Parts: sequence; structure tokens; C-alpha cells
Amino acid sequence: MRISPPAARKAMLEFRRIPLNRISPESAEQELKEHYGVSSVLAVKLWKELCKIGRSDMKLTKEEKTMKGFFRFSMALHFMWTYPKNAKVFGRSFKGTGSMSHARGAKVKIWMLRIAHLRHKAIRWPVEEFNDPNGQIFIVSGDCTDFRQQEKKHDEYHRDEKECSEKLKQCACKFEIAIHLWKSQVVWINGPFRGGKHDKTIFVEDGLGDIIPKGKIIIVDRAYKIKDAQKEYKDKVSMQRPTDNKELNEFKSRARSRHEKFNGRMKRWSILSGDTFRHGGGGEEGRALFGKAVFAVAVICQFEMDLGSKLFDV
Repeated sequence: MRISPPAARKAMLEFRRIPLNRISPESAEQELKEHYGVSSVLAVKLWKELCKIGRSDMKLTKEEKTMKGFFRFSMALHFMWTYPKNAKVFGRSFKGTGSMSHARGAKVKIWMLRIAHLRHKAIRWPVEEFNDPNGQIFIVSGDCTDFRQQEKKHDEYHRDEKECSEKLKQCACKFEIAIHLWKSQVVWINGPFRGGKHDKTIFVEDGLGDIIPKGKIIIVDRAYKIKDAQKEYKDKVSMQRPTDNKELNEFKSRARSRHEKFNGRMKRWSILSGDTFRHGGGGEEGRALFGKAVFAVAVICQFEMDLGSKLFDV
């Protein structure tokens, strides 16, 4: 089904029982962002990419490529944006008798998984550019971000310290994200990891430390301070130091602030920053599902940047 931004805006607001006859297109667009977290243009871009998925277990059926499917896709966006308390509240907020049956379980999850699947297209590591010996030396900013997750109950212990984030003081999922320093482009997202796993350990053991080309540098915070014995990794990271000159110190500071700005965009989505993520039952299963939620939001944020909502320059 082909759909234009005005048609998407009209349909998505009608799904939420919002009358359009007395509001301007600008006000309608604002309503859309307040209810779904996206603009009409971004909703259409996501929808078009979903319709192109070829993987058999993610591919949209013929029926799903209709307005019925667009309705269910819209419900999934609203779910991730607001993370409602329960399925009844969620379902009743939408127009139509089919709302309740599509407001719970797998029928919502499949659309989130499909958006997460788009990360293979949205999040790319530019091998040729970063391997260019004549290119920029500083290539990305990197950081690990913690998100609250429900802890799996244990028969004997009240708390598993390996699941607990030092930053959040509770059970969490951790993800490592790298952002291009010269473009508004997420180039790496890795996780989920247990909340107690150290940022430096993730960098060294789980891929990013090895993928950074020799002679290139990632800007990080002090959690990535690496010992002299691991020189092959130490030479790839740079953090703010007292010996930096004024220009270099400002450059690194802006890179870190820019990275935090992107983290802030992700955490606008209530499924990542509202109440503790409570689906999947905690533990490995819950962490895996939460990983898909984070990937889905990262895809949405990347597409938003592709459409013009850029990060500020370093």
C-alpha cells in the first residue's frame, strides 16, 4: 500500500479519535508527534522500508500491506512511544473493535521486531571511509548506555549484582553505541549486555575495539581507561586529559555532548526511559526482547536524522 505523509497523518490521528476538521496541518503534525513520537514523513519512510523486508519470518503479508497493517504498525509506534501500563488502556485508546485484540503480546511485538530488523540498513560501519589512511584520525564517539530492566526473580537471592547497573543502582541492560564524528550517523550498536558488565570490558571483548582500524581513534569517557598491557586497544581510545590544548579539549567535549544528545533522543521513547522494561519476564529472555526495543528506537532515531534532524557539528 502506497501512502503519502498527509494521508498517513490523517489516518494515524483518526486511529486515535482526533478530529482533523478544526486544526491546521501544523497542529495536526504536532498532535502526531505527541501521540506517536514521529512526523508523518518519518512514519511513511518507516512504512516503506517495512514493506520492502524480504526475510521470510519478518516479511509483511499481503493483508498487512493494507490500511489494516498500517493501523497495527501505528499501534506499535504508540506502544513504544508511550509504553502504556496495560493492554486494556492501550487498546481502548484506539478506534475500532479490533484494537483490543492487537494491543497485546505477539501482535504488537512483531512490528517492533520488524522495525528493529531495519537496523541492518540504517546502522552501517563505513569500512572504506574509516580504513582510508588519508582520512580523519578521530572517527567516532563511543559510549555504553544503561536502560532499566525488570530483574528475574531468584529463589534464594534478592539481587544479582551482575545484572545491576552501577549508574542506575538496579537491574539494567547495557548497550554500546558509536556515532560518526563527521556525520549524523550511528555506525555501531552492540548489546544487550548485563548491567554489571564494565564498559571497558565490552569494548575490548565484544567487537568495537577490534573493528576500529589501527591509527584511528574513538573519543570516549573515563570508563574506557585501558591499561598499558593492552596497548593495541589503548592506542585506539582518547578521552579528555589535562595535557590537551584548548582546541582539542573543546573538540572532545563537543563530541561527548553530541553523543549524549543522541542518547537523549533515544530516551525520549518511554519504552526505554519510562517505567522499568517489564516484558519478557526478566533474565536472558527479557534482555533479548529489550534489545529489539533498543534497536527499533535506534532505527527510528537514525531515520529521523536522515530526514534532516541532524546532530550538531563537532
